Amino acid sequence: MTITRYPMIGAHRVVDPGELYAAHAANGWPTDFYGLANSISCPVGMEPGSAWFLVSRATGGELGVNSTHSLKWVHENGPTTWLNYILHRAVLVGIDGDGKAPYLLEFRDKRQVLRLSSIDKEYNVRRTTRGYDTAT
Repeated sequence: MTITRYPMIGAHRVVDPGELYAAHAANGWPTDFYGLANSISCPVGMEPGSAWFLVSRATGGELGVNSTHSLKWVHENGPTTWLNYILHRAVLVGIDGDGKAPYLLEFRDKRQVLRLSSIDKEYNVRRTTRGYDTAT
């Protein structure tokens, strides 16, 4: 039985971090991307879920910054898909001037956007004899 597991962003395949890690380690370049690349964390509660994917420069350039993305983990039992993830950050992994250096992308689920909303915020509202009045 062959076990096949790989992540995707929409229809885009991601880069295997193992080969890139070996090249970086051999040249003494930073390898801190290795622990994050191609991982998904989805906590329960208000804290947003995050996903880190290593993608080619071409794929990184094609993904929309102001749109939502579906993240997929393909495995032997079929794909598992997470919807409504937003591109939060992109970090170029490599040295300056390397046109083939991939991007390490951080995605956050829609709870990241909900944290920026004004739900349950307090405003300066004072009570007057006429009822409620907004503070000036």
